[in-house]
Amino acid sequence: MSVEGRFSADEWRLVRSAPVLIGTGMVAADPGGIVNLVKEAAAMGATTRAVLKEHRDDALLTAIVEAGDEEMKDEMDAVLGGAESAMDKRERLQSGALDRLRTALEILERKAEPGELRAYKHWVGEMARRVAEAGKEGGFMGFGGVRVTESERRFLDRVEQLVG
Repeated sequence: MSVEGRFSADEWRLVRSAPVLIGTGMVAADPGGIVNLVKEAAAMGATTRAVLKEHRDDALLTAIVEAGDEEMKDEMDAVLGGAESAMDKRERLQSGALDRLRTALEILERKAEPGELRAYKHWVGEMARRVAEAGKEGGFMGFGGVRVTESERRFLDRVEQLVG
C-alpha cells in the first residue's frame, strides 16, 4: 500500500498542509519588510530540503514533498475563513495552523510508523525555528534588530509544545 493509501483524502490533505501552514504562521507572527519575507520563504524551502536529505529513507516525508502543494490556496482560505484585518488574519492563520498540526499529529499517531512520526515532528519543529531565525526584525538596513521577536517566540513555543 502506498503511503497516501494509509489515509483518507481529508487526512492526507491535512498531514500535507500542516508543515507549510506552520511555516506561514511563523512568517505572519511578525511580518517584516520584503527582504525578511524573502528570507523566511526561502527558509521554508531550505528546511524542507534539509530535513528530506536527513531523512532520505522516510517514505512519509518523501510522499508529502512529492505530492506538492497544489491545494494550499484552498487550505489557506479555509484557515483564514473571511478574516479581514491583518491582525485577525495572523491570529486565524496561527491558530488554524496549530489546530491542523494537532490533528495531523493525532492522525499520524494512529497511521504512521514511529520513525515517520519522529521525522514529521522534526520537520515541523525545524520549519518553525528556521523561519523564525531567517530574518532580523526591528533593525535598520540590516543593522541591529533581533533574530527572533517575542511574537515569533510565542508561536515557536506553541509549535514546540506540539512536536516535543
